[in-house]
Amino acid sequence: SIEQQQQQQSSNKEDQQQPERPKEEIITDAAYTTSLHWTNSSSEEGAIIPKRPIALPSDVEHISEVEWADEAPAATHQPRGGHNNNNTSSTTAAAGQQQPPRCSAVTNLAKAARPRFVRPERCFCEPDLTLQLQTCVDTSCALFACQEECGTNCAAGPLCGNKRIQRRQWKKLSVFDAGLKGRGLMVQEPCKKYDFIVEYVGVAVKRQYLDALFRRYKTERMLYIMALDGDVYIDARHRGGIARYINHSCEPNCAVHRWKVRGVS
Repeated sequence: SIEQQQQQQSSNKEDQQQPERPKEEIITDAAYTTSLHWTNSSSEEGAIIPKRPIALPSDVEHISEVEWADEAPAATHQPRGGHNNNNTSSTTAAAGQQQPPRCSAVTNLAKAARPRFVRPERCFCEPDLTLQLQTCVDTSCALFACQEECGTNCAAGPLCGNKRIQRRQWKKLSVFDAGLKGRGLMVQEPCKKYDFIVEYVGVAVKRQYLDALFRRYKTERMLYIMALDGDVYIDARHRGGIARYINHSCEPNCAVHRWKVRGVS
């Protein structure tokens, strides 16, 4: 009919007026749910668009262990633009020389001292030496049930599966662009429920200095402070591990657990 032809002509005209979408924009396009969760959006060809990688922040030094008092290099606490003992600038270095560590907001005075290691009691799990299967991997192990890792006195020896933090058995992870949430952390390998993802590490801070730290970070949009126990907190703002990029969520797919390793939380 004439009406249908007019509608078709109008539709064709609108299609012609719309500019062609650049290919790069399709690749980097992202969609977010109402809860700000990342969701992969599909391109016009139906292919899934991967999450976008993103550069790590320049004001963060990544560490692999909790940093306690008197463990950081002296240069860590020098202000940017200051001078070290050799009267050379701490912000510049000649080619091939390593840059000094970045300044941390936590002074050595505010850092908590490393607790004394205590050997845990034996769990008395009996390994199956015939099948060579891992033991101490569920709540049938007394220490696992109390969220404490086994020590060197575990009868299972190398078959003990309750030393994930000591052995740093992290999942393969990558940081990606999470849009409104900044950066996010993504697991790059298959995992199942109750799998251990990564340890949250940073600078150990005494509770008495916590208020001063919050005042210093009052203009920050995001906080990276996690309670370790009643007297010690972990601050990963300037010095922390990759777990600092995990975001809070109203629909979480992982949870935080506190474990003891050799008697230390």
